[in-house]
Amino acid sequence: MTLIYSQPTIDDAAAIHQLVSESNVLDTNSEYSYLLLSHHFDTTCCVVKDNGNVIAYVSAYLPPKIPSTLFVWQMIVHANYRGKKLAHNMIIDILKRAVCNNIDRIHTTVAASNHASRSVFKQIANTLETQLHEKDFLHSSHFSDQHEAEPLLVIGPFNHHQLGE
Repeated sequence: MTLIYSQPTIDDAAAIHQLVSESNVLDTNSEYSYLLLSHHFDTTCCVVKDNGNVIAYVSAYLPPKIPSTLFVWQMIVHANYRGKKLAHNMIIDILKRAVCNNIDRIHTTVAASNHASRSVFKQIANTLETQLHEKDFLHSSHFSDQHEAEPLLVIGPFNHHQLGE
């Protein structure tokens, strides 16, 4: 097994869409959104491939109003590859890129019931030698369906020397 971490390309979008759709965990966005993310936000997103197949994905971006923050939107690892720190490693891979040189915080929203993602973000805070704080953000009433509330998780501040560069 040779895992390759890289920025996604538009050629990866269909496989990303399929990976998210088959997870039955994440909200599946349109294939078009994954095309745009893989083109417009490729420097802040990551895919992991095994033998050319997309087996993990993180979408993230730099919010225009808070450019010192990386907002992690979606994170998925194929069931056969879980438990290998791929989600953690993808986020660290993104943080090591030049586009993130001025990043000192990570934001994400994670439902209280999503223990796996919360565990990943706690590990990232530990790796970055910083704290993880939770703030009130998206309530279930903000969603049009029966969506669970998604508090904002804030990791930081941190320095890039924790990345081992």
